[in-house]
Amino acid sequence: MTYSHLDPAMQSRVAWIAGKTVGTKRPPTQKQIRAIRFFLDREERLRDRAQFDLAIDSKLRGCDLVKLKIGDLAAGTDIRSRALVIQQKTGRPVQFEITAHARGSLAAEARQSRPTAFGIAVQPRACPGLGGKLNVGYGSTVVQSVTDEASWIIESFSSTMSA
Repeated sequence: MTYSHLDPAMQSRVAWIAGKTVGTKRPPTQKQIRAIRFFLDREERLRDRAQFDLAIDSKLRGCDLVKLKIGDLAAGTDIRSRALVIQQKTGRPVQFEITAHARGSLAAEARQSRPTAFGIAVQPRACPGLGGKLNVGYGSTVVQSVTDEASWIIESFSSTMSA
C-alpha cells in the first residue's frame, strides 16, 4: 500500500534523504588532506595516518584497502614506490604509486606494530559492535571520522590562509 500525497499526515513528513548528498561525493581538497594529516600526526595515530595516506594514493575501495598485505607494498625492508593490486569487485589489476608521505607513515606503522612478512599492511581495529570481527568498511570510515574530528582544523586553516 502506498501513501497518498493528499494525506495530511504525509504533508509534514520529511523525506529520509532530505539534506543528504546523493551520488558521487567531491574529493577532499589539498588543504583538507593537509589538515587531516596534521590532526593524525598531532594525535599520534600512526595506523590511521598510514591507512589514510594509502587510501589517498591508491584510490582503492575500502575492501581492497583493508586486505593489502605487507608483501604487496614492501620489498625486503623498503616500501616500494609502486604497487599492483587486483581489485576484489572487478578482478582487474590496479597499479598505483605510493608517495613519500605514504611510505613514511607505512614505515612508522610497521616499526610500531612489527608485522610479519606477509601480514596485513595496516592492522584494522576489531569492531566491538560486531562481536570483535574486523570491520571491512574501515577505509572509508577512517576518512569520514577523521574528517569529522578535524573539521575545526580545516576551518582554522581556511581562515589563516585567507588572512
